Amino acid sequence: PSRTNWKIGPGMWPIGLVKLHHTFWCRVHNNNYAVVVGRMNSKRNSRIMSEYIQSLSRPPPNLLYPIQFAVSVMARTGQVAVFTVPIAVMILLHTVTEVPSDTFLYSLITKQMAFLNGAFIKLAQWMSTRPDRLPDGLCQALSRLQSNAPSHSVEYTRYVVNTKHPELRDKLVISDQVIGSGTIGQVHVGEYNGIKVAVKVLHPDIESRVNVDLTIIGAMVRLLSFMTPFDLNDEYTRFKVMLKQQLDLRHEGHAMERFHRHFMYSKRVQFPRVYYMGRDVLVEELIEGTPMQMFIATCNDSVWRRNVAVTGLRTLVRMMLKDNLVHADMHPGNLIVTGRGLHDYKLAIIDTGLVCELSKADHVNFKLLFYALIIQRSGSAVARLILDRIPQPFIQNRAGFINDMAKAIDPIIQDQFRFTTMSVGDAVTGVMGIVRRYRVRLDPSFTNLIWAGVVVEGVGRQLVPQDLPLLPVFVEASLRFLVTEGIAEIIDRT
Repeated sequence: PSRTNWKIGPGMWPIGLVKLHHTFWCRVHNNNYAVVVGRMNSKRNSRIMSEYIQSLSRPPPNLLYPIQFAVSVMARTGQVAVFTVPIAVMILLHTVTEVPSDTFLYSLITKQMAFLNGAFIKLAQWMSTRPDRLPDGLCQALSRLQSNAPSHSVEYTRYVVNTKHPELRDKLVISDQVIGSGTIGQVHVGEYNGIKVAVKVLHPDIESRVNVDLTIIGAMVRLLSFMTPFDLNDEYTRFKVMLKQQLDLRHEGHAMERFHRHFMYSKRVQFPRVYYMGRDVLVEELIEGTPMQMFIATCNDSVWRRNVAVTGLRTLVRMMLKDNLVHADMHPGNLIVTGRGLHDYKLAIIDTGLVCELSKADHVNFKLLFYALIIQRSGSAVARLILDRIPQPFIQNRAGFINDMAKAIDPIIQDQFRFTTMSVGDAVTGVMGIVRRYRVRLDPSFTNLIWAGVVVEGVGRQLVPQDLPLLPVFVEASLRFLVTEGIAEIIDRT
């Protein structure tokens, strides 16, 4: 009989002589190898053996896990109750007496979410991107919330790499330097085959802790949906899917690879190259330069600052209209300026954990909105597209929604998008207030795209506080991509 060596993953638990089907025997060793003795002369036998060996690499089921999980949920529920009951009391008091003020209430919610940490930080950050469903002041308060998650030890990072990813042992050297630590994981500096890299590793037991928080949040959502006329189950499902994806660093790695391909030949934009990705480890190129906040504080070249702002806007427009893959978290912490001056700089964008991608039909609808706003320059046309193209429940006052949208958008168009009296964020806030007042449902992907534009515009205004021609550049870049993507078809669809 033939003999074949099968390498299987660490943590393999069955040890001994196992008879598989009736074709061959498998002897499993402690060194993570299985020596197969038997007839391997058919593709079916090879497939069966391969599937069986893969199953051996899975850890044994933990029979106590349900009990442990239930205890964790009860303990965490008590902690959540301590911080959420005051919020519920204040909301009830505010509803009846309008005391305390909105500002105090929003500040209290933000502080309590910060104390809860974990998945509640992610929930708060996600809520801040939904001004179509939540008050503007609450969204602004939650958008400033940052995770205060403690960092884990470098020994744990090395343990994860060496035990779960043995192929990296001889290639990756991890230093003690920690670049940053967030809710999900933290980033170390390292060397991969002599190349300086950033190594992102999930926090210990983060998946279990997130599952506990999601169980509690799900129960709260079901309770609110039962007690109020608002159905929040769809929103919770979207949030849960988004957070689950962040627990698998391969999603971030694949997104980073796509961004890197899209901007590989760009003269002004750079995304890191990915060297290795796993479920709990991501190794990518370490881009060294000036963080955007430091660049804003120290750069005195007004022309350079303006060019960096325009580069960021053009990059966002390309992501929206051409690539249909948008970095949804382009705040200053994820932006780095490389190079020494005006003529050789690049805008580096990192951390692709939050991205937005529309379906083919939704992407067409999004380009139609651009066409109505920039070519037709009509607020009423934008409102009609929202009502006609996006599935809506019954809206009682359709004409009122169209008129209010026209009143909000048309003055901005007549001002040639100069935004001399308000920012893009103020304009979007006004429009979202109308959407919320008429209870018009927007796809979360749409609001994420719009909010990504607001974030980039905010960075641009920090770079060039006065006389920033963001909107003319926005119009020019939008026209260019609309033409190249087939403006005739867009006109036909209108």
